[in-house]
Amino acid sequence: MKTVSPIRHNFSDKPVRGLLTIVALIFGSGCASLQAPHRDHLTSADARVAECAEWFETIDTAVAESQRGDIAARRVAGFPYLRVNRFLEAISVKARKDETMRRAWVDEMRMLDLDGRRVEIANLPQNLVDHLAEGGREVLLTRTKECAAWLLAADRVDDMTPALLFEHAKVADDYSRLKRVAGLYALTRFPFYAGVSGWQKEVRRIFEHSSLKTDAQHRIVRYKPSQQQGYSNAEVASILERAAEHPLGMVPFSEEERARLFSTFAPVIEIETAGAHDRIGKLYWADDGTARVDVSRPLVYQRLGYT
Repeated sequence: MKTVSPIRHNFSDKPVRGLLTIVALIFGSGCASLQAPHRDHLTSADARVAECAEWFETIDTAVAESQRGDIAARRVAGFPYLRVNRFLEAISVKARKDETMRRAWVDEMRMLDLDGRRVEIANLPQNLVDHLAEGGREVLLTRTKECAAWLLAADRVDDMTPALLFEHAKVADDYSRLKRVAGLYALTRFPFYAGVSGWQKEVRRIFEHSSLKTDAQHRIVRYKPSQQQGYSNAEVASILERAAEHPLGMVPFSEEERARLFSTFAPVIEIETAGAHDRIGKLYWADDGTARVDVSRPLVYQRLGYT
C-alpha cells in the first residue's frame, strides 16, 4: 500500500481579464471589509509590498472562484500568508508572553499556509494556471512563497501587528447560533449518540468476525503499510525529548523520519469488499471537474498533527 504525504525571479504574468476585473471590484467596493494590515498593504507606498498584497488577492480569488480551497487550517484575517488550527490557537496565550515562542508560532502558521497553498495550486484548473503565470504551478507557488516572506518582513516592523495577529488568529466553530439558541443541538444529541453507539457496535462485530476467522459474506481485503522499518520504544522516547526542546513542543521531522513514524503507528485496515465502492485509492480530478477515486492504486493519505 502506497502512502503520500526566497529566490528572486522575474515573472511574466498573464492574468485572466475577468479575474482581475473581480479583484478590481473588490478593491473598489469591498476594501472596508478587508482587515489590517493586509488592507493597508494594498495601498502601500512600497511597490513590492503592494504588489505582493495584490498577488494574494489574485490567487485567493482564483481559488475561491474554482472552489479549490483547502480547509485543513483556517485563514487568518488580515494575514493572507498565515493559517491557524486549534492547536496553534490554544497556545497563542503562551506565545504572547514569549518572543521565541511567538516567532516559532508565526513560523508554524506560515507552514500551515504553505501546505494549504500547495494543495490549492495543485488543484487549480490548468487553463487558470496557464493564465495566472507562465511556467505553471511551480511558478505560482514560488511567487506565493516569496510574497509571503515579503509581507511577513513588512509586518514584523509594525508595532501594531502582534496585537492584530493575536486578535485574528482564531478558529471559528461551525455551529449555528440560531440552532444553538433554539436548542436544536441539544435535541439532536440523543439520536446522534444512538447512531454512534450503533456504529460502534457494528464495528466491534466486524473486528470480532475478522479475528475469529469466520467466513465473511464478501471477501475481506487487508491493507497494510509497505515494508519500512519502524521506531523502537527507545527511539520514540528520543523523539519526545526532541519535542521538549522545541518552543512549541513540536518535532521538525525529516521526510524519512516522518515516513518511519507513520510506519510505526500505522493501522492495518481490513475491509469487507463487495465491490469497487468498498476499495480505497488515489483521489483525482476527472475531466468533467468531479472528484474520483482510482481504486487500481491503493493509497492512504497521511497527515501529521499536534494536540
